[in-house]
Amino acid sequence: MGTPITTATALTIKAPGPRVFEAACGFDIPAVIKRHGMIPGVLKVDEHQGAWSGAGQKRLLRLSDGSSVREELISFAPGRFYAYRVTGFTGPFAALVAEGRGEWNFTATGPASTQVDWTYSFTPKSIFTRPAVWFIVKILWPGYIRSALQRLKAEIEKSRE
Repeated sequence: MGTPITTATALTIKAPGPRVFEAACGFDIPAVIKRHGMIPGVLKVDEHQGAWSGAGQKRLLRLSDGSSVREELISFAPGRFYAYRVTGFTGPFAALVAEGRGEWNFTATGPASTQVDWTYSFTPKSIFTRPAVWFIVKILWPGYIRSALQRLKAEIEKSRE
Protein backbone atom coordinates (compact mmCIF):
# COMPACT_ATOMS: atom_id res chain seq x y z
CA MET A 1 0.00 0.00 0.00
CA GLY A 2 2.69 2.48 0.89
CA THR A 3 2.70 6.00 2.12
CA PRO A 4 -0.51 8.04 2.23
CA ILE A 5 -0.88 10.97 -0.15
CA THR A 6 -1.98 14.11 1.68
CA THR A 7 -3.56 17.46 0.92
CA ALA A 8 -4.85 20.20 3.18
CA THR A 9 -6.78 23.43 3.18
CA ALA A 10 -7.32 26.09 5.82
CA LEU A 11 -9.41 29.17 6.29
CA THR A 12 -10.43 31.53 9.02
CA ILE A 13 -14.03 31.75 10.17
CA LYS A 14 -15.29 34.88 11.90
CA ALA A 15 -16.71 33.16 14.97
CA PRO A 16 -15.38 32.00 18.35
CA GLY A 17 -13.66 28.62 18.50
CA PRO A 18 -16.31 26.77 20.52
CA ARG A 19 -19.04 27.74 18.06
CA VAL A 20 -16.93 26.81 15.03
CA PHE A 21 -16.02 23.45 16.56
CA GLU A 22 -19.62 22.66 17.43
CA ALA A 23 -20.78 23.59 13.93
CA ALA A 24 -18.00 21.52 12.31
CA CYS A 25 -19.03 18.47 14.32
CA GLY A 26 -22.70 18.70 13.41
CA PHE A 27 -23.16 20.38 10.06
CA ASP A 28 -25.68 19.20 7.48
CA ILE A 29 -23.29 17.04 5.46
CA PRO A 30 -25.31 16.92 2.19
CA ALA A 31 -25.68 20.73 2.27
CA VAL A 32 -21.94 21.28 2.69
CA ILE A 33 -20.19 18.35 0.96
CA LYS A 34 -21.39 18.83 -2.63
CA ARG A 35 -20.18 17.51 -5.97
CA HIS A 36 -17.07 19.34 -7.14
CA GLY A 37 -15.95 18.51 -10.66
CA MET A 38 -15.48 14.74 -10.84
CA ILE A 39 -15.69 14.26 -7.06
CA PRO A 40 -19.20 13.24 -5.89
CA GLY A 41 -21.08 14.99 -3.14
CA VAL A 42 -22.86 13.44 -0.18
CA LEU A 43 -26.56 12.78 -0.71
CA LYS A 44 -27.42 11.06 2.57
CA VAL A 45 -25.96 9.99 5.90
CA ASP A 46 -27.00 6.62 7.35
CA GLU A 47 -26.27 4.78 10.60
CA HIS A 48 -25.55 7.87 12.69
CA GLN A 49 -27.56 10.99 13.28
CA GLY A 50 -26.43 14.12 15.02
CA ALA A 51 -23.02 15.60 15.69
CA TRP A 52 -19.74 13.77 15.98
CA SER A 53 -19.15 13.63 19.72
CA GLY A 54 -16.78 10.78 20.55
CA ALA A 55 -14.29 8.32 19.12
CA GLY A 56 -15.83 5.13 17.81
CA GLN A 57 -18.87 6.71 16.18
CA LYS A 58 -19.52 5.53 12.62
CA ARG A 59 -21.62 6.70 9.72
CA LEU A 60 -22.25 5.63 6.15
CA LEU A 61 -22.16 8.34 3.50
CA ARG A 62 -24.20 7.78 0.33
CA LEU A 63 -22.63 9.71 -2.54
CA SER A 64 -24.08 11.39 -5.61
CA ASP A 65 -22.43 8.91 -8.02
CA GLY A 66 -24.19 5.95 -6.35
CA SER A 67 -21.15 4.91 -4.32
CA SER A 68 -20.70 5.01 -0.55
CA VAL A 69 -18.00 5.23 2.12
CA ARG A 70 -17.90 4.54 5.83
CA GLU A 71 -16.45 7.08 8.26
CA GLU A 72 -15.32 6.24 11.79
CA LEU A 73 -14.35 8.91 14.28
CA ILE A 74 -10.96 7.80 15.64
CA SER A 75 -9.89 10.78 17.72
CA PHE A 76 -11.87 13.56 19.36
CA ALA A 77 -10.55 16.46 21.47
CA PRO A 78 -13.47 18.84 22.14
CA GLY A 79 -12.83 22.36 20.90
CA ARG A 80 -9.49 21.48 19.28
CA PHE A 81 -9.39 18.50 16.95
CA TYR A 82 -11.09 15.49 15.49
CA ALA A 83 -9.96 12.79 13.08
CA TYR A 84 -11.76 10.06 11.18
CA ARG A 85 -10.92 7.05 9.05
CA VAL A 86 -12.68 6.46 5.73
CA THR A 87 -13.08 2.84 4.56
CA GLY A 88 -15.59 0.65 2.75
CA PHE A 89 -15.24 2.47 -0.54
CA THR A 90 -17.58 1.41 -3.32
CA GLY A 91 -17.54 2.74 -6.86
CA PRO A 92 -14.34 3.95 -8.56
CA PHE A 93 -12.43 4.64 -5.31
CA ALA A 94 -12.77 0.99 -4.27
CA ALA A 95 -10.21 -0.05 -6.87
CA LEU A 96 -7.79 2.76 -6.02
CA VAL A 97 -7.79 3.45 -2.29
CA ALA A 98 -7.20 1.26 0.76
CA GLU A 99 -8.32 3.94 3.23
CA GLY A 100 -8.61 7.64 3.78
CA ARG A 101 -8.17 9.84 6.82
CA GLY A 102 -9.54 13.26 7.56
CA GLU A 103 -8.39 15.59 10.33
CA TRP A 104 -9.85 18.90 11.42
CA ASN A 105 -7.84 21.26 13.67
CA PHE A 106 -9.27 24.40 15.24
CA THR A 107 -7.06 27.32 16.35
CA ALA A 108 -8.29 30.58 17.83
CA THR A 109 -6.85 33.50 15.87
CA GLY A 110 -8.65 36.12 17.94
CA PRO A 111 -11.59 36.39 20.33
CA ALA A 112 -14.07 36.00 17.46
CA SER A 113 -12.11 34.19 14.77
CA THR A 114 -10.98 30.60 14.35
CA GLN A 115 -8.69 28.98 11.82
CA VAL A 116 -9.88 25.59 10.59
CA ASP A 117 -7.29 23.27 9.05
CA TRP A 118 -8.68 20.25 7.17
CA THR A 119 -6.17 17.62 6.15
CA TYR A 120 -7.05 14.61 4.03
CA SER A 121 -4.88 11.58 3.28
CA PHE A 122 -5.54 8.60 1.06
CA THR A 123 -3.52 5.39 1.06
CA PRO A 124 -3.34 3.87 -2.43
CA LYS A 125 -4.15 0.16 -2.73
CA SER A 126 -0.94 -0.51 -4.64
CA ILE A 127 2.01 1.04 -6.38
CA PHE A 128 -0.03 0.78 -9.58
CA THR A 129 -2.90 2.91 -8.26
CA ARG A 130 -0.58 5.49 -6.69
CA PRO A 131 -0.41 7.80 -9.77
CA ALA A 132 -4.21 7.97 -10.06
CA VAL A 133 -4.59 8.56 -6.31
CA TRP A 134 -1.87 11.24 -6.44
CA PHE A 135 -3.78 13.03 -9.22
CA ILE A 136 -7.06 12.88 -7.31
CA VAL A 137 -5.56 14.00 -3.99
CA LYS A 138 -3.19 16.68 -5.27
CA ILE A 139 -5.19 18.08 -8.20
CA LEU A 140 -8.91 17.39 -7.61
CA TRP A 141 -9.33 17.03 -3.84
CA PRO A 142 -8.06 20.49 -2.70
CA GLY A 143 -10.89 22.29 -4.53
CA TYR A 144 -13.41 19.78 -3.21
CA ILE A 145 -12.55 20.25 0.46
CA ARG A 146 -11.95 23.99 0.08
CA SER A 147 -15.40 24.55 -1.45
CA ALA A 148 -17.00 22.48 1.33
CA LEU A 149 -15.12 24.45 4.00
CA GLN A 150 -16.21 27.72 2.35
CA ARG A 151 -19.87 26.58 2.48
CA LEU A 152 -19.45 25.72 6.17
CA LYS A 153 -17.82 29.11 6.81
CA ALA A 154 -20.75 30.90 5.12
CA GLU A 155 -23.24 28.91 7.18
CA ILE A 156 -21.45 29.68 10.47
CA GLU A 157 -20.89 33.36 9.72
CA LYS A 158 -24.49 34.00 8.63
CA SER A 159 -25.77 32.48 11.88
CA ARG A 160 -23.69 34.77 14.09
CA GLU A 161 -25.38 35.71 17.29
